[in-house]
Amino acid sequence: MAHFKSLVSALSGSAIVLAGLMLAPSEAFAAQKQQSQTQTSTSLTQTACSVTNVSGSTAAGTVFASACQGPISGNDTGAQGTAEGSLDAGLFQSLVGSGDWSLGGKSDGGSNTYGFFANNNNSQGSWGFSSPFSGSFALSLKAGTSYSLYLFNNVSNFTTGSFNTIGVALDGSGRAGRGLSHASLFVFKPSQTSGGGGGQPVPEPLTVLGTVMAAGMGYGIKRKKIQAKRG
Repeated sequence: MAHFKSLVSALSGSAIVLAGLMLAPSEAFAAQKQQSQTQTSTSLTQTACSVTNVSGSTAAGTVFASACQGPISGNDTGAQGTAEGSLDAGLFQSLVGSGDWSLGGKSDGGSNTYGFFANNNNSQGSWGFSSPFSGSFALSLKAGTSYSLYLFNNVSNFTTGSFNTIGVALDGSGRAGRGLSHASLFVFKPSQTSGGGGGQPVPEPLTVLGTVMAAGMGYGIKRKKIQAKRG
């Protein structure tokens, strides 16, 4: 009987050891997976832009961007800049229509027609204009080796706003953006079309017909007067 109890005890101990050996790889895998996820989250360098990354104050109140594109690798301005070319090629055209884009100012110097500014070297801060701006424009945020474009479509009396570079380049933590290298302003000028505000209006068909009839009647009256003088 004592020998049987010893055998049962030995088997039970073996089962416990075996269960521990079976669970150990699972626990090790879970720990390895958690470590991998931690490393991934802290090594991210980019995340897609969002229209809520930038905002501003207008006559209608606080507004966010209408659309955004980025991050885009490279420079937005300069000899190798691609932002204005992308805008002229049709980026945001479905929202603003046809027209031309031009660089209106930068936060790190150069020509600045609209008193444009932004807090350089910060991952978040303020930006805007020295005087209210009305129309459509694109804000470019450059951080690291990328930039993102944010469209503000047909705004009225835009003054100042706030930005966050988390939609451009991350600082490695996966939770915050890198410091702003510079911000650029691209202003949109709509194309002038016939019948529009800046084009020549196209006459209505009835107006044209009335003009022709009036000219014909005037010619007839003048001809009768000449014949009367000759008679």
